[in-house]
Amino acid sequence: MTTKTAQMVIKVKHHNAVSIIWTNGLNIMLNYDNATFESYVETDAVHVSDNMVKDVLDSLKDRYFELSGKFGMKYVQTTNHNPKEFDFEGSIVHGTRRIGVSGTGKLQHIGGGASYSCLLSFNFPMDKNLLPKKLVK
Repeated sequence: MTTKTAQMVIKVKHHNAVSIIWTNGLNIMLNYDNATFESYVETDAVHVSDNMVKDVLDSLKDRYFELSGKFGMKYVQTTNHNPKEFDFEGSIVHGTRRIGVSGTGKLQHIGGGASYSCLLSFNFPMDKNLLPKKLVK
């Protein structure tokens, strides 16, 4: 399944503050059979609540980010279901840099007939040494 109109919200904790990054331009593909995912977004399609984070994103040479990985389940249920929590492992790719990530997630399918809504969330820490120095003290 491919969704090209997905919404994404990212909360970034830095300098004892929280910045919000959001977009309606997330592209995501879920492989239901083997419980894997691929997603990408271009920084031109995101909005940021904090000028410092916006400046960092605007200064990046490569404007494309990818998050991909594997859900900690054998397959993805595609009918209506209560939220399912899972562990996941994956990577964030920006330019030639690949950063391994792991954490938890939650998935729920809602709907019926010909269309479904999918609520998908991830929660994972990032080593501050992997972030642009401007964002960390």
